[in-house]
Amino acid sequence: MWFYVARAAQWKSLEDVRKDFPSVDRVGAYLIFNVRHNRYRLIVKHVFPNPRLYVKAFLSHKEYDRYEFD
Repeated sequence: MWFYVARAAQWKSLEDVRKDFPSVDRVGAYLIFNVRHNRYRLIVKHVFPNPRLYVKAFLSHKEYDRYEFD
């Protein structure tokens, strides 16, 4: 589901992303999406208003807790 929504999206700000994914968070230049009821985290770089998304990592919640952002 995330892929199809993100592919069609015209996000220009974090507020636009939150209209589709209310639980998204921002850490530095990355957007953090909760997947499967917070079991996993999808880390994506999105430079607004650029329409491209760059997947940085897909981690379990445990792995995310130890993850170090650049």
